[in-house]
Amino acid sequence: LSSGSSVTGYECELSDASQSGCETVVEGGDVTVSLSSSTPAGALVPKQANGLEVLRFNVRAGSEEATFSEVALKMNGIGATSNVSKVYLYEGAERLTSGRTINSSTRKVTFGSLGLDLDANETRTLSVRVQLANTGAADAVAFQIENADDASAMGGSVMGNFPIQGNSFT
Repeated sequence: LSSGSSVTGYECELSDASQSGCETVVEGGDVTVSLSSSTPAGALVPKQANGLEVLRFNVRAGSEEATFSEVALKMNGIGATSNVSKVYLYEGAERLTSGRTINSSTRKVTFGSLGLDLDANETRTLSVRVQLANTGAADAVAFQIENADDASAMGGSVMGNFPIQGNSFT
C-alpha cells in the first residue's frame, strides 16, 4: 500500500502479524509461490558449509492440477557469487536437482525442467541449500525469488507476493 491509500477491504500486508507471507487465492491450473513460515533464520556460518539451507518456499496449486516447472533464484548480499560453490533445490530430504552455479552477471541460478506435479489445492514446500566456498570475506548471502517471471507453471500462471526473500547468512 502506498501512503494515503484507502483501505477498502482485506489487505494481507496489514493483517499478517507473523510476517510469514500472504497467501494468494489461486484458481485453475495456476500456482502461487509464498515464503514458508519454516524458512531458516539467518546465522553466522563457517566457510565451506555444505547443505546450508537458506530459503524455504511453498508452491501451491489452484483448484486444478498444476505443474511447477522452473524457478530462478537471485543471490543477494555483497558477496561475490564465487563465495557459493553450488546451489541445490530440495523437497524435504530429497534433492531434486544437481548442484548449479550462480551466474556472475545476473546473480541468478535457474532450476528448469522440474516437472513438480501438484494435485488441486496441494501445497509442497521446497528448500534452497548451498555449499559455500573456502574463499571470500565474511559476506552476507541471501536468496530470493525476485518476481513472478522468475518462476513458471506448465499451462498456468505463477502468482505471489514478490520478492520472496530468505534471511541473510554471514
